[in-house]
Amino acid sequence: MFLSDSLVDRVRAYNVDGGRAYLPAYQQHHVAGGDADEPSEGSWRFTVEPWPYELTRLVNRLDSQHDFDSYIAQVGFEIVGS
Repeated sequence: MFLSDSLVDRVRAYNVDGGRAYLPAYQQHHVAGGDADEPSEGSWRFTVEPWPYELTRLVNRLDSQHDFDSYIAQVGFEIVGS
């Protein structure tokens, strides 16, 4: 992300839904009870650190008419860390 031609930070994000939104890169964690080789529904957890989440949220507010929070809810990202 740039501000006044200066790099603010590099954050990995994905352009999704035909360019309608940016989502932060996530970490995938296996949840006990499922099989890691053949994951069952609900056996994976997708987490995002607060800074990439907030930065991509800001970029979406500046660049998109679409609701960032609805995209986050659809994919089930969990914001973790402090």
